[in-house]
Amino acid sequence: MGKLAIIIISGAIVILFPIINSNLLNHNPVIDRFVQNYESRELQNAATSYAAMVIYNISEDSKNGSFNINNFNYTETAIDFENAAITVVTTQDSGSVSSYNVMVTSVLNNITATAEVVSEQIPFSYYGQFFNSWPGNLYYGTGEGVDGPLHINGGLGVGQVPGPVFTGNITLTGSVSYRAGATPENFMGFQGDSLIEGADAIALPNQLDFLDKPGAVQLDDLFEFSDDIDDLYINFDDDGAGVGILEIYAVPFDYPDLSIPDSLAKYRKIVRLDSLSSYNNLVYSATMDLHLQGQMTGQLSIASEERMFITDDITYKSDPLQETESTDILGLICNDNIYIETREKPYTSGEYYNEDDTDVYASIFSTQSVKIVGIRTSGISGSWPGPTGRGTFTTIGGRLQEYASATWSGGSNFRGFKEKIIYDKRFRRLRPPGIPFTLERRTSRWRESVNVASNGWDAEEEVIEAVDYSYLN
Repeated sequence: MGKLAIIIISGAIVILFPIINSNLLNHNPVIDRFVQNYESRELQNAATSYAAMVIYNISEDSKNGSFNINNFNYTETAIDFENAAITVVTTQDSGSVSSYNVMVTSVLNNITATAEVVSEQIPFSYYGQFFNSWPGNLYYGTGEGVDGPLHINGGLGVGQVPGPVFTGNITLTGSVSYRAGATPENFMGFQGDSLIEGADAIALPNQLDFLDKPGAVQLDDLFEFSDDIDDLYINFDDDGAGVGILEIYAVPFDYPDLSIPDSLAKYRKIVRLDSLSSYNNLVYSATMDLHLQGQMTGQLSIASEERMFITDDITYKSDPLQETESTDILGLICNDNIYIETREKPYTSGEYYNEDDTDVYASIFSTQSVKIVGIRTSGISGSWPGPTGRGTFTTIGGRLQEYASATWSGGSNFRGFKEKIIYDKRFRRLRPPGIPFTLERRTSRWRESVNVASNGWDAEEEVIEAVDYSYLN
């Protein structure tokens, strides 16, 4: 039975050859499709390979510093690949200096295969929290945590049971250290998709230059007597018609004479967000300490060479945690330390904390650190959680800084805040004005398609196959 089957199959093959040869002359649709499918796969492989090569070159040149947008040489045309004409066209996204669109097209006969890729440089605002260094005696404790991506050029300290909670992906160039009762066995706080120890370092700029930003509003000369003051006090608000404004004062917010119209006119200036340059809605100070509070409407970044002080909550008029269509975005960028000074009076012996929480909606970037004013710097470890009146310092957005600082301290008197990061998921895609970019890149979109045009043998037939991948990372 088996031999008969083989004979029949063999006979069928012998008989089939002349049939195939005959049908080739008559353009057999089955054979045509077989050839087209083979050629389509080969052309698609070629387009995909060249697209991957271009993306790789852009990524590597970005990392090693040789990437130059003024000498953009990633476009090639008429590449010979087994008689196929391959064209590589790479264009800069008009909306962002960091985004590049790569279009690779390979054509042979009536078949066109394409690979479309978008490569984006990752801004620091992508991270829920980023530290360039982590002190060995510091750790997150119970009641604290980070939502969103966390990167540290160093290790991470976690302590207490049950300990802090991390819900995003974590990359560390070092490793996790467990303190104050936490162990690898009993710690359950890593709840994101991945924890990578020994990851590559990501360089953080140690100084940012805003002087060359066209259209940036300079705050230092707003007042005729600016040379006589060292501080500006900025309140975020709107004009009552939905347009964001900055109320900028030359005196503290509680200055008594502000109730007098002439004094208010002297010591307050109004900057409307709709009057700012469309370049990046950036306001900038080179010489003043800035004190910030209020409710933000619109999109803006405030940059300073000197210190920043957050004197009260900074919120958005449209809360992105409640309203998914919110367009309010704030960046706080500082070449010095940023201080949280929201308590009502200084800490003294036996006095613990301002019981109120402090919320800051922003992507906060400091080339130094974010610090709590008045915190005791000794005795980082200690009993937990301390007095029930201790408030929570919550960043809704992200915090990016050179080094981590203690937000609370232990010992006989607890001082400071619990710390939480709630990630603003819009920052997966959006960048507050002026926030710098990392040297890392990601592929945010990859689309492959094959188009087999009408070949004259079957005028009704057109085959289009497409695969579209979008990445949220």
